[in-house]
Amino acid sequence: MSEHTVTYVDLKFHTSSEQQKKQRLKNSKAKEINNQVVTYKELKCCHSASEQQKRQRTLKAQSKGSSAPSPVWKLVAGILGIFCLALLIAGGILGAKVFQVSDPPCGQLENLTKEPEIIQGWKSLCSEHWFQYGKKCYHFSTEYKPWLESQKTCSSLGTRLLQIEDGKELDFINPLASSHWIGLSRDKTFRPWMWRDGTALSTDRFPVKKGYVDGDCAVVRGGEFFSDDCKDAKRYICEQAARFLKPDK
Repeated sequence: MSEHTVTYVDLKFHTSSEQQKKQRLKNSKAKEINNQVVTYKELKCCHSASEQQKRQRTLKAQSKGSSAPSPVWKLVAGILGIFCLALLIAGGILGAKVFQVSDPPCGQLENLTKEPEIIQGWKSLCSEHWFQYGKKCYHFSTEYKPWLESQKTCSSLGTRLLQIEDGKELDFINPLASSHWIGLSRDKTFRPWMWRDGTALSTDRFPVKKGYVDGDCAVVRGGEFFSDDCKDAKRYICEQAARFLKPDK
């Protein structure tokens, strides 16, 4: 008798009712998951909206707080205001002093030209707008020119840039001059200072100090001599010998 291999197949049959139950179970789980997702999204959205409202309220509070100046800032602003006012007052006072130095009082100029000076019985005469002292007449310009142009202007009038002879003459010039060109220059820096007539300056009596710019032309200011840039435009002083007339007896 031959042997036969017998294979047993275990077949499972699912009824339609069981399939329907499984399908309903899957649908229920899917619906539950969808509800959870929707609820999470709603909670997240509400949480974000709440945080945004809090941020807006915080920003509004900060802007209100910054718009109102603190007492410290009020104090600082007051101090700065007082400081600016003090600077304005100081600038006005300084400007008035500079004006007084640069422009001699009218009364002082009138006194210089009111009466001709009598020297050994002779009257000294000066041209109009010229001021007399001793044997000289002086012209204080109101226009500004470089040193060389100032010299040429004085020469065209038959005069020369001021050459100071002694301390008394400098004392006379002092209250009337403020950074005026005079007839004093040098060829190059550190060379001897010379007057326009070729006379060397006595630096022992009249030292030339370094000015705002250490140039090769000199100005008189505050009763002293200072070096300055010859190309800078400044006022100048011309001088000429006074004319003398014998007074009537």
